[in-house]
Amino acid sequence: MSTKRFFNLYVLICLGPAWILSPNILLYDKLLYSLPYISFLFIFIIYFGKNHELKFKLIFLSIITVFAIDQNLSLNQNLIKPNWSVLNESLPNIYFADLLLIFFLFIFVLILFFSLKIKLIRIFFFFFLVIFFFKLY
Repeated sequence: MSTKRFFNLYVLICLGPAWILSPNILLYDKLLYSLPYISFLFIFIIYFGKNHELKFKLIFLSIITVFAIDQNLSLNQNLIKPNWSVLNESLPNIYFADLLLIFFLFIFVLILFFSLKIKLIRIFFFFFLVIFFFKLY
């Protein structure tokens, strides 16, 4: 598989909303609320279709990866809210904790992407693919 197709498939898996598989949401609502995701998907596919430097692609892929990690693992509900009593002493608002977590996660993923490049993207791709199949089940 070419790198361009792999990046497009990676973006599709990462930007795919996890709530779209919920049976409790009506089809009309799924279609309406998935329009921003579809538009972002087309923007990224068009962007990756052009010849840009790998550094810019890695920055965009790290943003998409952090979004996918936050969406699929529910970091706010599973990490921030249970530990809010500890974080409340140092942060005035729960949203600051979310922003700090996403920022540090972004920096960490960005450093890993710049050091390992396509190898780490393939690892994340299979990780998100497994999560996607578990949500289908």
